[in-house]
Amino acid sequence: MKVRAARRYAALAVLATLLVALIPHLYFFIKRGAEWNGTFPLTHSDEVVYASYLKARIDGRPRRADPYTGRDDSTATPQPESYFSIQFLPPSVLANVARAVGASSGQTFFALTFLAAAATALALFWMVSAVTGDARTAALTTIITLSIGSAHLVANYLLTGESSYNYLAFLRRYVPSAPFPFLFLFCGAVWRALRAATARDILSWAALAGACFASLVYSYFYLWTAALAWLACLAMLGLVFDREGRGRWLKTTGVVAALCAVSLIPYFALLNNRVASTDVAMSLVSTRRPDLFRLTELLGLIALAGVVFAAVARREENHRGALIFTAALGLTPFVVFNQQVLTGRSLQPFHYGTSSVNYVVVAAVCLSAALVIKTLSDDSQRRAARVFALVAAAALLAGCYEGLLSGRRHLAGNALRDSALPAFRALAREARVSRRLDTEALVLCTDVTVADALTTVAPQPVLWSPHMINFPGAGIEEDRERLLLYLYLSGVPFDDVEAERFEELDRARKYFLSALIGRGRHNPSLRVDWTPITTEEVRGALARWAEFVATLDREQVARLPLAYVLVSKRQRADLANLERWYERDAGEQFGDFTLYRVRLRDAR
Repeated sequence: MKVRAARRYAALAVLATLLVALIPHLYFFIKRGAEWNGTFPLTHSDEVVYASYLKARIDGRPRRADPYTGRDDSTATPQPESYFSIQFLPPSVLANVARAVGASSGQTFFALTFLAAAATALALFWMVSAVTGDARTAALTTIITLSIGSAHLVANYLLTGESSYNYLAFLRRYVPSAPFPFLFLFCGAVWRALRAATARDILSWAALAGACFASLVYSYFYLWTAALAWLACLAMLGLVFDREGRGRWLKTTGVVAALCAVSLIPYFALLNNRVASTDVAMSLVSTRRPDLFRLTELLGLIALAGVVFAAVARREENHRGALIFTAALGLTPFVVFNQQVLTGRSLQPFHYGTSSVNYVVVAAVCLSAALVIKTLSDDSQRRAARVFALVAAAALLAGCYEGLLSGRRHLAGNALRDSALPAFRALAREARVSRRLDTEALVLCTDVTVADALTTVAPQPVLWSPHMINFPGAGIEEDRERLLLYLYLSGVPFDDVEAERFEELDRARKYFLSALIGRGRHNPSLRVDWTPITTEEVRGALARWAEFVATLDREQVARLPLAYVLVSKRQRADLANLERWYERDAGEQFGDFTLYRVRLRDAR
């Protein structure tokens, strides 16, 4: 009977999580209706670059593939590592499965949404039920954690009207969604190892924990570092507060830590061979400034307060381990947000607050509440249990609303990508007919959203796209050169721009100028040392642009020769600069898009 009830609670948690995961996709399909061309809807803006890399891997291209420049790793031209090639496990597995069943990257992403949601719900349910022994608490904790792990973004929207890019971030494909379940499996396996009765069982659970950690290491930086921080907190708290069981804490966490260390050795070897532009793309910062005022740290304090209350009110030995486990979860945000005090390095820490420890700390608060409830009288426990269920129901509604916000936030971009899909497919057909990928025959997509998305469907490289810097093919200087040429050939005007009125510019030109100043300068959340763009920096970017236009010659244009130009009717791009250097055909129409085949004009 108990097992049957546990299964029902687990099914409830999974169904609730699937409901939240479904809403952004359902919203897109309803809005597109009969106009839908078959594209998969993005729920996070960065998913497009992961889909592009997955497409390259499905096509059989190497681990160090670069979908945007087409310059893949080979014996003749070896490429350095990028964070895509280092975090190779999810795309390698997904690409092999996709090839086996004949699925595209878009179809794979769509299926992954629901597989990852269900797997994460089951993993979290298993971890909580293992610690508490209560399936009902596990189900409610799972629903609350996965539904409101990023609810602060919803609150910010309701208060300010500012829409976020990171709703339901644990479902972002393929990371962190694909490896996310392994974070909770790791924690649960460590708990099982600590509670195991025999040496054999301890080693078995420790080995599972080590395998889960290795999966995280080669999947997503913000998950394995969170897992390592939690393990360190758990070991420290166990050694300090469980004096009688110190030997078990030391041996078990020591074995797990040793297995974790082994999996990190090849990782750091790959990391040492990374391309320099990776640090630029990821906004790696040198700093030792503490970071103590994050929302996740406040929630961690709440969880720790609950643990202290439960520890004082109920001193039974069999709850000590659960208290320590929960306290370690609550301490984790303080470690990950302040590790730079020791290491001197900070790497886009906002990801911890949207994609990893925010979920860990909400689970900690739920576990802490469950431990506090156990200290109450029977009548009070029943009333508290009803409140817990009501909180879970409210959290589910909030998660559904967050899914709706995600669908609305990305509707315009998803509709644009879907409109361009017939043109993408035409380019893919041409590549199949020619049976080759000419890395010197580039596509100019005059809309940057389309430029980013082309490589999710077609294999041709692009002249420039916002995510090109994430791969090693171009490098920092070439990326800037490509951007300048892209802006020139696309007819983006800067003649009327005054440096003093930068903030009044339209969104597109403001982004382009910030990219000329430095990648990532447009987004304050990417760097802990971010500073506003100054008038002098804008002047410098405008001067660089003016010099480029004044000195541009055929040799420079020919270094990055175009084969295709893809233009949207709605955009009305000015192709006068393009026609100075290229001949184009009459163009082929695909809905709102026109695909031109172009040829560099003969030298005069």
